[in-house]
Amino acid sequence: MFICQKKTGWSNRMNTKITVDENELRTKCRWPRNPGILGDKMMDELGVYLAKLLLHTAIAPNHLTIMGLFSGLIGVGLLTFPNYLIVGIGYLLIFLFGVIDYTDGVIARYKNIASEKGKYYDDLGHFIPPLIFLAVGIHILNTTGNVTAVILGGLSSFMYVSIDFNAKLMNLITGEKKHQLYLTGASPIRSAILKIQKNLTFGVHIIILFGIATLAEYFIPESSFYMLLFFAPFLTLTFFAQTFFYSRKL
Repeated sequence: MFICQKKTGWSNRMNTKITVDENELRTKCRWPRNPGILGDKMMDELGVYLAKLLLHTAIAPNHLTIMGLFSGLIGVGLLTFPNYLIVGIGYLLIFLFGVIDYTDGVIARYKNIASEKGKYYDDLGHFIPPLIFLAVGIHILNTTGNVTAVILGGLSSFMYVSIDFNAKLMNLITGEKKHQLYLTGASPIRSAILKIQKNLTFGVHIIILFGIATLAEYFIPESSFYMLLFFAPFLTLTFFAQTFFYSRKL
C-alpha cells in the first residue's frame, strides 16, 4: 500500500497555493515501474507532471479515470476511419488515455483515497490496448477492402485479452507474489523472451508502433497490415507458451 504524506497544497485560511514537490510525487506516490519496459518511464514522468497540475483541482481520481476511458474509447473509434487526420487524432486521444492511466493513481495515492471502485475503473481501461488491433483491422478494411485484416485484428485482440486473463487467473490461484517468483525464476532465455513480449504488448508501445505504421502507409503501402500479420501469430504463440509455462509450474 502506498501512503503519501501531504506536505503541500492549498491553504484553507489563506488564498495561497503552495507548490507541490515533484520529487515527493515520484518517490512516494507513483506505482513501481515495470523493469525492462521502455515506455513505462516516459508515461510515468508525464503522469507525475499532469498529476502536479491537477492535484489540487476539484477533479477526483475516479472522475479522471472515467475521462480517460472515454478518451481511449473515442480514440479507438476514430482509428477505424479511412481519413488519416481523423486516425491521427484517434492515436492522440488513446495516448492521452495512457497518460491519464498513470495520473489518476498518483493523485489517489497522494490523497490516500485509493478505492476498489477506482481499481475497477482502472481495470476497465485494460481493454483499450487490445481494441487497437481490431480498430486497425477495420481501418484497413475501410481503406483497402482487405477482410483478412479484420480477422487478424480480431484474433490479436482476443489473444491479448486472453494473455491478460491468464496472468490474472494465475495471480488468483497462486497469489501475486508467487506468480512473480514464477516469472523472475525463469531461465535466462525465457526471461529475455518475456522482456520482449512485455515490451511488444505494453499499451503505449502498441499505440506508438501502430501510429508509426499508419503514417508509414504513405511510403510503405499496407504497413499496418504487416503489423497485424506479425502480432496475430506472435500473441497466439505467446498465449500458448504462457499456458504451457503456468501449467508446468502449478
